[in-house]
Parts: sequence; structure tokens; C-alpha cells
Amino acid sequence: MIANMTEQIYHASWLLPATIAVVNPLGIAGILWFLIVFEPKRRPHSNVLSSSNLAILGIWIFGTTYYGSSAYFNHSRETSSVAFAVAYLSLGCGEWCYLWFSFKRSEELLRKRWSRRVLSVLRMQLNLFPIAIIAPPLKLVIPGSVSNSVKTIIFISLFSLQCMIVCTMDGIMAMTFVLHIRNMKQDSTLVSPKLTVIANYGLTACVFVFLIVGCLGTCLVCRLIDPDMEDETMFNLYRVFWMLKDVFIEFIGFAVVAMRIALAFVSNEPDSAHIQTRIRESLVAFKSTLGSRDSEMREALSTESGDGFQGRKSSTNSPNTYNIEKRVSFTQAAIFAGENKTLTLVTSTLK
Repeated sequence: MIANMTEQIYHASWLLPATIAVVNPLGIAGILWFLIVFEPKRRPHSNVLSSSNLAILGIWIFGTTYYGSSAYFNHSRETSSVAFAVAYLSLGCGEWCYLWFSFKRSEELLRKRWSRRVLSVLRMQLNLFPIAIIAPPLKLVIPGSVSNSVKTIIFISLFSLQCMIVCTMDGIMAMTFVLHIRNMKQDSTLVSPKLTVIANYGLTACVFVFLIVGCLGTCLVCRLIDPDMEDETMFNLYRVFWMLKDVFIEFIGFAVVAMRIALAFVSNEPDSAHIQTRIRESLVAFKSTLGSRDSEMREALSTESGDGFQGRKSSTNSPNTYNIEKRVSFTQAAIFAGENKTLTLVTSTLK
């Protein structure tokens, strides 16, 4: 029974990445169609070859290369050194593209929340990450006198270290996203369509990264308990968590693409919350000015007529005062309407 399960898990270990490698080109084609055909219709000045778009394509292209090489490596029962090197070099490049995209998209939120020193540390990790990409293939240059189990432990340890760098950056970004989402619920002026999309999808991607690190940690524990994988139950557990890691990597790619598509639909929308806030501030200042002018007018009329009551009545019923108060009321109605064109409407009204 256990032997049969082991064989099934072995086949699944290469069929899963092979299937993803076959399907992913369709996703890449869809991304290219969105960037080249669909988005320019909404945003004529969009840059197809922008650094963010290239990073997304890099995530999917390197990811597809990883899945194809990983499938061949697992099918060869982990004997193909070339497939191993290509797989994990590609995965490292894909991780770097993901980090670069996430940092650039989240930089506005990070600046609001963290000091320059923290941002400098994040940039340093981002620039040094390509060095960590070559860590997993170091297994290939380990002397042959070292047993395969020790080589595997070294590989998983180095690969986990590489993922911990990703986890550190994602941890800071995830904390930033959570704090921003919480603050938006407390203060409506912080609600921004663009930042909301970045926070929600960015947090989703961070969760998948943490799950990947958890899977790698479990695999490392399995190897430490049974270095030679003589226990089939332990070996099957190791394989299952290794496959789950591949699934979560694919989900990160979907989260990044979903963020990019959502940003394309909200990038041209005005931030109504901030517009209404500025209008309210202008309205308060305008009404304050109106009150001071009205008081001066009443005093002047009262002095000229010698009758305070008639002066106040004349001031209240004067055409200028009536028109101004009418404009203020109309402005308030426009604010509470909450339309995207509120600013234009109020500006034309106050002229």
C-alpha cells in the first residue's frame, strides 16, 4: 500500500510541474495581449516595455522554465544535474523579478510608513539578491566524496536562506499593507483605489510567500530527521510539501497579474475621497470669508441708516448675500453627491 502511494506521489511530482509548464505559455500570451492590445485602448500613452511590465513577464517566463526543468529533474529521479541547475537558477531569477515588481509597486506606501534607513535596507537586499540566486546550484560543485543526503541538506538550507530574504522583504511589505488597510477603515481620506489594489493583492502574494517558506521548512525538517529518506512515509511527506511549494509559486504569479490588471482599471479614476476633502476645506474657508464680509456689510448699513434692525434686515435680504448663500448650498449638495466630477461642478459654480 505504501509502496503504491510512493509511486503515485513520484509520478505526481513531475506531472504537476509539467502540466503547469504546458499551461503557462497561454498565460504569457494573455499577458502580452493585455499589454499590447487591450490596455493601449484605455491608456494610449501606456508603455508596454516598462520595467514593471517586463518584471511581470520575467516572473512568468522564468517560472515556466523552472517548472519544465523541475519536471524533467523529478522524472529523472533527481539525477539530471543540468535540469537541476536550470530549474533553480530560473526560479531565483523569477523571485528577483517578483521582488523588484513588488517593491516598485509598494514604494509609495513604504515611504509613508517607514524611515529612509528601512528603505535603504530593502533596496540593498534587492540589489544583492542576484548573488543569492547562484546559491542552490552550488550543490553541483560539492565534492563527490560528500554523500547525496548531505548535498541535499546543503541545497535546502541555501534555498531556504534565499527564500528568507524574500520573506524578510515581503514581511515588511505585508505589515505595511495590513496597517494601510486598517487605517483606511478608520480614516476615509486615506482611501485610494490604486493603493487599495496594491495593498490587497500585495498582501495576498505575501501570504503565498510565507506558505512557501513553511513548505521548505517542513522539507528541511524531513531531511534532518531522515537524511537518506529510508522511511517511505517521511519521503512521501517530503514530496507532498515540495509539490505544494510549486503550487504556491504559481499562485504568486496569478496574484501579480491580477494586481496589474486591477491597476490598469483604476489608474485613470480620480481619487474622489481626496477631492471631496479638499472641497470641504475650501468650503469652510469660503463660508468663513462670507461671514466676515456679511458682518462688515451689516455694520456699514447700520451706520448709514441709523437703524440697526433695518440694516441687518437689508443685509440679510441683499441680492449679493442671497446669491452667495445659494451658491454655498449648491456646493454642499454637490459634495454629498459624491460624483467624480464634483470638483469641476463646484469650480464652475463658485465663479
